[in-house]
Amino acid sequence: MEFPNITIDNIRFQLEGYNPPTPTVDRACLKIRSFLTDGRNYELYMYQSESSLGFWRLGCWDRGMMYKGSVDYVQQTFIHLSLQQFINNNISKIERLPFKNTHPELTEKLKAENSELLTNSFPFCYTKLTAFKSTREYYIPIHINDVSRIVTIDAFTEFNRDESKRCGFLKVSPEAHLKAISAKLSEKYLLDRSSIQFMYTDTYTYNNTNIHDSPVKLHIISNYFNCHLISKDGKANLYLYYMIYNIVNQSSVHAEQLLVDRRYFPLFLTTSKRISPFGTFEYYVLSASYICKLFEHRKQSDTFGQSVSKDHQYIGYLYDDLFPFNEIKKI
Repeated sequence: MEFPNITIDNIRFQLEGYNPPTPTVDRACLKIRSFLTDGRNYELYMYQSESSLGFWRLGCWDRGMMYKGSVDYVQQTFIHLSLQQFINNNISKIERLPFKNTHPELTEKLKAENSELLTNSFPFCYTKLTAFKSTREYYIPIHINDVSRIVTIDAFTEFNRDESKRCGFLKVSPEAHLKAISAKLSEKYLLDRSSIQFMYTDTYTYNNTNIHDSPVKLHIISNYFNCHLISKDGKANLYLYYMIYNIVNQSSVHAEQLLVDRRYFPLFLTTSKRISPFGTFEYYVLSASYICKLFEHRKQSDTFGQSVSKDHQYIGYLYDDLFPFNEIKKI
């Protein structure tokens, strides 16, 4: 068969396999290959994030968990939205093509010594394993942690210094410092109203059937946009990707609490719209908690947010009036 493929910024991406959730990897996974014009190609492995509304993320298998990077785990692994759209439009064509990871990066000696690695379809993050330590060499985590992808801007500098103000580390409500971040961003940047561009519409069903919790089924309808933020200081301009979404509660619990209509949420912040050979954005702006997830893990946000399930809290309401959404709503 001909694999579904798309060319973005002179890089061809080809869908080659799909694995549904399993007991060892509890989420849908994809195998994609990228082809560069110089003849190089990469095997890419992506997983679907439940807390991020079904967005695809670049990853590898790290001792029982998906590896998410060491700096900004939301943006580091986020797959470019043009590729996200292509995947969702074409995934039905490869759903009957399961894949096995062949671990091409392992030497023959390591393959013989660690044959159990070959039984998992999702690639392991480590290539050199001993009884006491592992050395991370696999190219996916190297790319995820590539510091040359990071852009720092003055508006977020003071917030990035404090770990408690970063996404994933929010132990108390971030409402106050989110407002401060928003104010600092609007002080440094101007919304280019003419740049607002609709991209596409998508839907995702959050279906949590944890045996220790009441079943929760939420239908999320999202419209995706991007806009341009112009620097007032002559520095690099920013591209903000965001969504306007509705949540329809199709379960019997939290019925009033989780009915959400036309709210705004930031998804990704960058200085370039270009895609990398690994399917991610070429660059991302280190942005404290300004970029986070609509549903956050309860262990990271149990003191604030609205309860969704045993696993997640809804924190999207904290972002609805931040800059530039407070200005976009007036247009």
